[in-house]
Amino acid sequence: MTERKTDQKQEGSEVKTFPVLFESKEIKEDTTINSNKVNKPSNASNKQIINQTLKQGIAAHNEGKLQEAERLYRAILQSQPLHPGANHNLGVLAVSMNKADAALPLLKTALAANPKIEQFWLSYIDALIKGKQNEIAKKVIKKAKEQGVNGERLNSLKMQLKPTDKEINKLLLLYKNRQFDEGEKLARSISERYPKHPFSWKVLGALLKQTGRIIESLIPTQKSIQLAPQDATAHFNLGVTLQELSRWEEAHASYKQAIALKPDFAEAHCNLGNTLKELGRWEGAHASYKQAIALKPDFAVAHSNLGNTLKELGRWEEAQENYKKAIALKPDYAVAHSNLGNMLKELGRWEEAQASYKKAIALKPDFAEAHCNLGVTLKELGRWEEAVSCNQKAFAHRSGISPVGDESLAPAITSVFIELTNKCNFHCTFCPSDSQKRLLGSMDLKLVKQLYEENADKNFANEVNLHLMGEPTLHPELIEILKFGSKKNVKTNLTTNISTLGAKNVSKILDNLYGKITASHMSPTEETYHVRGAINISWERYIGNLRLLIREYMKRLEKGNATKNNIDIRVMVTQNTASNVSIIGSSKEAGDILKEWNDFVAEVENELGLTPFKRKNHNDDDLVRGNNYSSTSYSLQKGIKLTFWKAFTFANTRVSDNFDLKPTNQTSYCYHPFTDIGILWNGDVTLCCLDHDGQLKVGNVRESSIETVIQSEAAQKLRASMLGKHPLPSICQTCQERPIKRENT
Repeated sequence: MTERKTDQKQEGSEVKTFPVLFESKEIKEDTTINSNKVNKPSNASNKQIINQTLKQGIAAHNEGKLQEAERLYRAILQSQPLHPGANHNLGVLAVSMNKADAALPLLKTALAANPKIEQFWLSYIDALIKGKQNEIAKKVIKKAKEQGVNGERLNSLKMQLKPTDKEINKLLLLYKNRQFDEGEKLARSISERYPKHPFSWKVLGALLKQTGRIIESLIPTQKSIQLAPQDATAHFNLGVTLQELSRWEEAHASYKQAIALKPDFAEAHCNLGNTLKELGRWEGAHASYKQAIALKPDFAVAHSNLGNTLKELGRWEEAQENYKKAIALKPDYAVAHSNLGNMLKELGRWEEAQASYKKAIALKPDFAEAHCNLGVTLKELGRWEEAVSCNQKAFAHRSGISPVGDESLAPAITSVFIELTNKCNFHCTFCPSDSQKRLLGSMDLKLVKQLYEENADKNFANEVNLHLMGEPTLHPELIEILKFGSKKNVKTNLTTNISTLGAKNVSKILDNLYGKITASHMSPTEETYHVRGAINISWERYIGNLRLLIREYMKRLEKGNATKNNIDIRVMVTQNTASNVSIIGSSKEAGDILKEWNDFVAEVENELGLTPFKRKNHNDDDLVRGNNYSSTSYSLQKGIKLTFWKAFTFANTRVSDNFDLKPTNQTSYCYHPFTDIGILWNGDVTLCCLDHDGQLKVGNVRESSIETVIQSEAAQKLRASMLGKHPLPSICQTCQERPIKRENT
């Protein structure tokens, strides 16, 4: 989990002054002014002397000789205190020196002396605004309009009205104290009264984001940038909002702008790393996190995020060091504990992973991701009921769906399966596809979109799996479905037998899929390919498709293109299982497969000039870890993994002839009815991904929502049967029988 950090700071904005200076129209000739008094030339009237003095004061003023200009203006006022031009110009001079309080009586005198001069109104209002006398300024603006002063210029001044420090401080306090509703009201009030004030718009955007109205927050955040384009934090905040909307390229640009304006902005460097990571630019992400840490060595978030990047780059020891550094800097940092748990889980260090997740949850009880991953860990340790309990908590926190009735029967959804079609062009020995009793068909596009919509709204699981039975790439509108899932920001796991991944399809899938391609490479050698049945796809074409997929993905990495998906090559391991096929039965065979793909990826790296990736040595002992765990993964390149997947027998319908099925004496607990939602092509809902014929139907999403179905009486009754409260369905009875290997076989 990558964490973001936001920062709100007030930035001032410059307001233009009114430099128009006034002289009397009666001036007819030049007169020299010197020393500290006005010299009267012979036969010159006092009025002419004043006019000449004013003219010289204006000249000095325009030349930037402010002390001289002030002396001349004041000399006039000594003999004629109410002189409008001298009062006005001396007031303008005072405003330019940030002395609005001193300017106000001068400008007020000028206006009173000659209210017909439009500029006197404008200068007086300008000084009131700069002196933060907003209420008086508003009244004077209204009066000026009544006097016929230029409306456009008055509106321009009105736009420059600023809120008082008291209002701003109150707004900041409300935000800091998380009083978001009251803060929003005040921010909106200030923005309406002072529409040219950037800070109130910035805070309004932040408040909307904090209350989950991400799209709404865009407009005020962008408005604050228009008003204060040099405000680095405003660009940063826009980046955070765009990041929340998964508009990664735009977020990237906003963070870059924030850094350009403020190079030592550590938080912006960190979030730039987040966007680069999401765009698949791992080296760039690594550099950004390192820069953030260089600027702010105690930046725990950056250390944790750097750990995530190092993990993806296969640099496990460095990743662990950064997670531990983040925790040392911030012991109550739940995300760092969870991220450390994720790494330990991937390394198969289950007990250590469990401890990290429990620490994260103790620090943050509503941490859905940590609850979910603790459930995964406990499931691998065989503690199924505890795992389901964790996933029930994760589901409730993630979706906001409260249990109906008995809490022990609440959904614990971790996996959503949408069966685009139950048709398949393979006839695999290990799969019950050919023995389906239900009609073959494909889900209509309208229903698929409906399901994505509800998943986007309720967040049932972290991703949608386009699979249950059948080959999803045979669906005629697959690309449109992938586009829609990406648009709704729902991650999709496309599980495919690779058969259709030719040159035309691969690019379209890579361009439109947001999520993961699970390449079901169950029969990884030419010798085992026969288990796929009688098909019209040769081994050469099949393996060529998979190599093409990897090569095209790596081409995108080499070009620095944004990658919003990854690839998992899944290989079936039959060692120590009751599977009816023999694929990989030893760690040596697994090593040969890992070597094949290590070598292929290294070859493509060399061709494309990519930096060599640190991969697992294929000679390492027990690559499948005794096949005691459901899967074991190894990174081949950024975004590409090889997973050894423990074979299962599809509810004991695909058991080897060397095994007998022994009925269980009592109900054996199963997690699938709690954790799975399987939606068949016709809308029927089953609560088990192994229920290939839909025998466990608990409802239909053409008639009601997914939420209604999983909370239904039928769904709860099925889950209750796992607890011995109802008889087990026949398919579950068969599934829970134990395969016992015959002696001497």
